Amino acid sequence: MWHGFDSFKGDSKLSTWMYRVAINTSISYIKKEIRRVKEVSIDLEFLELPIETDTLKQERIEVLYHTIKELNVLERGIILLFLEGESHKEITGFTANNVGTRMVRIREKLKTD
Repeated sequence: MWHGFDSFKGDSKLSTWMYRVAINTSISYIKKEIRRVKEVSIDLEFLELPIETDTLKQERIEVLYHTIKELNVLERGIILLFLEGESHKEITGFTANNVGTRMVRIREKLKTD
């Protein structure tokens, strides 16, 4: 907040500006985390597991993420936080009921696309 406070023009309420800064920061963080390469240790037990080749499941996941990319920034932020395991109460900026309503609408968009 303090880095960008000079850019606050006063056209909106301070709380609205702070909310947008928080959302944009969260989305930027999520994008960085997705791009970050994560190292995973390989256990010998893991190597013995059969390899799943469920191409239909993989295709569905790819379609889902492609559709998520087409959502607007706010909807994308909400659905990505939800997919990360955040509850409706933990998604800030809205009431739990409002997040629930938005999630229903987002799910409908994802189903129809």
